[in-house]
Amino acid sequence: MADKTVTVKSSGGDYTTLAAAITGEVTANANLVTMAGILHINDYLSSDTTTVNVNGFTTSSSYYVDISMDSSVRHAGYYDSTKGKLEVNDAWNPALTVTSNYTRLTGFQIGNTSEGGDRGALRVDGSYCIIRDCIGYDGFEFCFWIWGGSDNYVINCIATGSTKIGFAQVYSYRAIFINCVAVHNGTRGFSLEDALDFTAINCYAGGNGTVDFYRSAQNNGEIITCFSADGSESTTVVALSTTSGAYFSNVTAGSENLHITSTSSGLYHTGTNEYSVFTTDIDGDARPASTAWCVGIDEYSGSSSVELAGVIAATSTLSGTLSVGKPLAGTIAASTTLAGALRVQKQLTGSIVASSSLAGALRVVKNLAGQVVASSSLAGALHVATAYTLTYNGNGNDGGTAPTDASSPYEEAENFTVLGNTGGLTLSGYVFTGWNSAANGTGSHYSPGGVYSMPGAALTLYVQWSEAGEGSSHGKRTRKAMWLLVEGGR
Repeated sequence: MADKTVTVKSSGGDYTTLAAAITGEVTANANLVTMAGILHINDYLSSDTTTVNVNGFTTSSSYYVDISMDSSVRHAGYYDSTKGKLEVNDAWNPALTVTSNYTRLTGFQIGNTSEGGDRGALRVDGSYCIIRDCIGYDGFEFCFWIWGGSDNYVINCIATGSTKIGFAQVYSYRAIFINCVAVHNGTRGFSLEDALDFTAINCYAGGNGTVDFYRSAQNNGEIITCFSADGSESTTVVALSTTSGAYFSNVTAGSENLHITSTSSGLYHTGTNEYSVFTTDIDGDARPASTAWCVGIDEYSGSSSVELAGVIAATSTLSGTLSVGKPLAGTIAASTTLAGALRVQKQLTGSIVASSSLAGALRVVKNLAGQVVASSSLAGALHVATAYTLTYNGNGNDGGTAPTDASSPYEEAENFTVLGNTGGLTLSGYVFTGWNSAANGTGSHYSPGGVYSMPGAALTLYVQWSEAGEGSSHGKRTRKAMWLLVEGGR
């Protein structure tokens, strides 16, 4: 068989609630391994008030339940009551419980407005689950509770407004929180309790009632490049503020917007690079492939540039440099003067119309589509090539930096020489053994100093690590294997 997709809509879909979709698909396709496919559940509901338990499926790392909020109703990285949400009033159950192993949940707002009982927003009882780009709010006991199972990931998530705890880990073996934020919870932001092992990376907490980070004496995990407003658990102090410290967009309780607004933020490019785990922030914006990441849910680019579309009209004068980070669409009209340099990092579409004057250099790094019309004057250099970037990735390194090829990008079939470990990359308990086109070593091997032909696509070379001995920290062997599930699943 093949993958299956069902929809949840108020009308015109396969189901009218997420709970009904789970019940219906357990009846129809409970054993996804036998089905030999992934069950995709696409949710279009702006409001769903029915308690959900993702349970009853037989799954594996290849065949699992993938639940996502459709982009048409998905939040924009902060709570929005008009966007897709699962919000219940249930005194004795979380709004959403994940029991089936390998479940993936993406892009939800999840809340529980009950004011009593042992309730919360989201609870995970299964193993190998990935909770990503979600917002948990108004949980009486917790917003996110990683209760049981093992090797569960929580990525790019926000916990806010719980009467007690934002992110809680209890009885779970190896829970990993990466680039999560907990603010304005009643007692603790992150509470890491009886678990045997955990990892918190690039997380931030502030404005929580008792303490931002709490780790019990029994918990032997790690807190890596995490920041807080109170400095708890030896985290670096960064104020919860719009004008200093974190430089968030809005820190008012109940209307938080935890996007970074300034390169002066203490969270700007101060985090660990986890590109081999996942590659985007809560908005889907790219995180750096080899340099330091921003801490928290947002990868701030240092500017607010977005896609430029429309017409640069006749007689317009651009006397400086036009830098376009996304596609430029439209027409550069007759008589337009570009006195500086026009640099387009992605595709340029449309026409450079007759009599246009490009007094500087027009460099197109990717494809140029459209027409250069008769009588156009290109006083500088027009360079059009299908060029592809060559990038090196540390693949979980805890020291050093990935090399940078100064000659990149390369055209297809152009030769390049593979660099060695020139940036001194290290990983505790492992030794460098070369490069591979796949993070897990299943791609093509590239030897330092070897000469290879550039493929017709961008190429990332990942460090390959060989275990030097026993005793590596927080189960890196298991953690690295689990990483493959986050970006690299089927």
